[in-house]
Amino acid sequence: AARAHAEAERFDPRVVTRLPYRAGTSFFDDRRVHVYLLDIPADDDAPPAAPRRLSDGDMHHGAPAWMPDGSAILTTATRDPEADAIFAFYDILRLPVPPSGRGEAERLSEAGFSYYDPQPSPDGAWIALRRRADDRPLAAGAHIAIMPASGGALHDISGGADLNAEALRWQPDGAGVLFTANWRGTQPLYCARLEINAGSTATPEAGDSTMAQPTPPPLIPAADRFVEAFDPAPGGIAFVAGSGTSPCELFFRHADGHEVQLTHFSRTLLAGRATVAFQELLYHAPDGEEVQGWLLHPPGFDPAQSYPLAVHIHGGPHYMWAPGFRHMWHELQATAGRGYVVFFCNPRGSEGYGERWRDAIHANWGFADAPDILAGIDAVIALGGIDPARIGVTGGSYGGYMTAWLLAHTDRFACGVAARGVYNLLTQHSTSDAHELIEYEFDGYPWDMPEKLWKHSPLAYAHQISAPLRLLHSEHDYRVPISEAEQLFALLRRRRQVVELVRYPREGHELTRAGEPAHRADHMARTLEWLDRYCKPGSAQ
Repeated sequence: AARAHAEAERFDPRVVTRLPYRAGTSFFDDRRVHVYLLDIPADDDAPPAAPRRLSDGDMHHGAPAWMPDGSAILTTATRDPEADAIFAFYDILRLPVPPSGRGEAERLSEAGFSYYDPQPSPDGAWIALRRRADDRPLAAGAHIAIMPASGGALHDISGGADLNAEALRWQPDGAGVLFTANWRGTQPLYCARLEINAGSTATPEAGDSTMAQPTPPPLIPAADRFVEAFDPAPGGIAFVAGSGTSPCELFFRHADGHEVQLTHFSRTLLAGRATVAFQELLYHAPDGEEVQGWLLHPPGFDPAQSYPLAVHIHGGPHYMWAPGFRHMWHELQATAGRGYVVFFCNPRGSEGYGERWRDAIHANWGFADAPDILAGIDAVIALGGIDPARIGVTGGSYGGYMTAWLLAHTDRFACGVAARGVYNLLTQHSTSDAHELIEYEFDGYPWDMPEKLWKHSPLAYAHQISAPLRLLHSEHDYRVPISEAEQLFALLRRRRQVVELVRYPREGHELTRAGEPAHRADHMARTLEWLDRYCKPGSAQ
């Protein structure tokens, strides 16, 4: 009790001197993430040893990876504790593992890039990693590179592929590096194969890779699958993947290409429930650019009838949605099952279509990407079966931003549900744990461009919103603080518009993905209820 009291007193008041000082749903201004070692006693009855800290310094560390001989651990660490950054400036460290105490950390990387997920080769001779240029941490994709385990020059082995590499693992024989990356509504598994012998100290050139095309052939064919996790073995690869027909399951792909599904969780989950297929929709934006989207039709869909349309918009802004994307599969199916035609797309700014597409909204949020979404709605209506007077729009985070933006710039929507959205770029910059997002996206600081940030803020156009709007927001959201929703709610309420603010206690930005189950269910139910209220037959218009 005395210790708990002392801990409480230590933060009453709380003194903050750096950014960021909070994330998720908690503060971390007084503590750093470090690497620890826990020795497991040989005797099962022996008490566990106290964890031993291997890292030091006033900095955060990333996930550890053992060197094959057990002599050291690879990790990442913030380069400069005073950088006030959450997206960039990470270096690779080698932490020795002495018999007791801790050794001196060795920094293996150089400035100019941020480095992530260092993984040693099976023979311990090389380190594979993801890296991204420090001056373009959001616009540029992460590339796969390797370096000698003792340090030295890094060599990009992505072969010029226009991909943003995600999780990576070495092949068991050390002949290549496996990784996932978004690509046109899928997340396949790729392989960058090295033209070096295991254990060789020869330096591979950038071209020594089979990845020479912007769209390299995937190691595991994608179809509409989304590979979420994988682990290679000498005889094949175990992986978790979702698809348009099923949420995630576990598979094993043998070296000869034969594939076996090892789990069937969805068989029980979906028994007795009607699900519908995802239909790809390729269409053109007003400037002629092709946009990829998808439709879900309600069970028993009859194109001769007239249905309400629910438009879902992804966040990020540099996310990519897909039929196999596990975080939205159930929500999209539930909306279709409620009697809606569902439409979603990957407008400009989305991941998975190359750097040019991802960077197309740079310094031009709202104006650059909204036309892509509206053109998609036109394409859906042209297919038939849609009542143009009963269209609802919803999205979270940047999708919440875009929901409010669309409601303020067009009267096409009967209602909207905006979740955890950014509505004022000026205040978002200074209250978010990711303040530098605005700096990178708009090339500067609020004090240098207040008019520009206000021009791209939905709040600046709130007086033009007339459609009923429900705002869903978490009270402990430190990525997009609830003050964003409070501002929009207050302005609309003062204008006597139909608006409602729903506040979720104890939750953060990840409510719909990792929140309390009751809150997650409530969030989805309130979204559907609002759509029903204004988009179903006989609803108030």
